[in-house]
Amino acid sequence: MSTKLTEEELGKINAIGQQEADIVLKIGQSEIQLDAIKKQKEVLLQQLTDLGKERTNLMNDMQAKYGEGTIDINTGEFTSHK
Repeated sequence: MSTKLTEEELGKINAIGQQEADIVLKIGQSEIQLDAIKKQKEVLLQQLTDLGKERTNLMNDMQAKYGEGTIDINTGEFTSHK
């Protein structure tokens, strides 16, 4: 024996199924976005590391040229520590 569901009941079941499918799709889209963000973060961290190395090399070159001291980056003035 079978009983046919009402249109309202069937509509509710279908609506819930559609909402579940939408949520699963959004989860997938979020995972793709997270992956892209992680990759972008890796690139940015590498760029930051490279800039740190560049700064260190520049500071070493300047120390070899001017000796130990400080630089006022606003005026470009070097003050020796000696």
